[in-house]
Amino acid sequence: MKSHPEVIELDEADLTSKLDQIAATLGEELVQPFRQLLRWYACLLGLLREKSLSIGRLRKLLFGSATERTANVLSSASPSSEQVEGASVEPCATDQDSAAGGQAPCGDAAQHPPAPRRRRPGHGRIPASQYTGCARVVVTHASLSPGDACPQCVRGTVYRQTEWAPVVRLKGQAPVTGQVYQLERLRCHDCGHVFTAELPAEAGRDKYDSTVASVVATLRYGEGMPGNRLQRMQQMAGVPLPASMQWELVRDAAERGPRDAYEHLLDLAAQGDLVHNDDTTMRVLELTAKVKHGEPLLPEDSARRGVFTTSILSLADDRPTIALFFTGPHHAGENLRQLLTARREGLPPPIQMCDALSRNMPEDLRVILANCLVHYPECRFIRRDIAKQRAA
Repeated sequence: MKSHPEVIELDEADLTSKLDQIAATLGEELVQPFRQLLRWYACLLGLLREKSLSIGRLRKLLFGSATERTANVLSSASPSSEQVEGASVEPCATDQDSAAGGQAPCGDAAQHPPAPRRRRPGHGRIPASQYTGCARVVVTHASLSPGDACPQCVRGTVYRQTEWAPVVRLKGQAPVTGQVYQLERLRCHDCGHVFTAELPAEAGRDKYDSTVASVVATLRYGEGMPGNRLQRMQQMAGVPLPASMQWELVRDAAERGPRDAYEHLLDLAAQGDLVHNDDTTMRVLELTAKVKHGEPLLPEDSARRGVFTTSILSLADDRPTIALFFTGPHHAGENLRQLLTARREGLPPPIQMCDALSRNMPEDLRVILANCLVHYPECRFIRRDIAKQRAA
């Protein structure tokens, strides 16, 4: 059986004095690693005595945080299509051929090794620290306080640990909740005057708080939940919120901030260096009714009957990509022309990338046109030639 080394007690000041004597004789450069080792030993010993050091913290203290992943540091094993097309097939040697001094060409398996299987995220437990939206409730021990005698061993005393034990409890509720204030009413039996209690200040002045419009707009336009579904959910929860009221709340709230943000996005998009535009057909009940009754959709073009949703992407080096959507009787080129009216003077015309349709590029549009001629994979040959030209 392997015996443990003998434990001896040493004085840190005495060890430091001995290291100073050695440094005076052999030089400080030779003694410096031993000084560092002594400091580490004293630090770890102090943490162990305070009982505040775990194995995980010790590993992080000694080796640092493991924030890098092999998949992020090393290149992917499966090359992209451009790399495969541009790469030249060279022979490689097997172990036996290398020993003999010869080489043999690789097969498909050697040239394209299978990519390692990456672990799919989202299979672990969510730590309590991720529940940032939950209220924190402090629960102290019912019978013990720091400094009390330990009821288990009766010899020691208990002390409070730095890390508490978090327990998460989640409860469901409707997206929109409310409170009903029952205001007391007092009536004089002589004159008949009625006295009603005043609302508390936290009740607010409006029936619908501003957060209601925010939640409804997020569910409808951020998560794609139709108003009728939210109406049924609220009805089942006992907090009625009709779809018509949802629309009115979002419509009225749009003038109190979101429209300013929307106008700012339009201005930023107009200054982009590269714009993509395209459209697709769309059905809008109000506009469809106009078409059925023979009403013109556009005063300047009474013959137009189509309704479209235009998507415009604006790219620039100094900001994220901006995606804009317009729904109505205007074509993609007309919406882009209206957007570029806010472009600042002195800027060069932007590059426009679109399909070669006349409605995507009006004649009076000041842009550098770059039509999309072919789609992938047909355009891979063009991309390969461009890559060769850049490499040369």
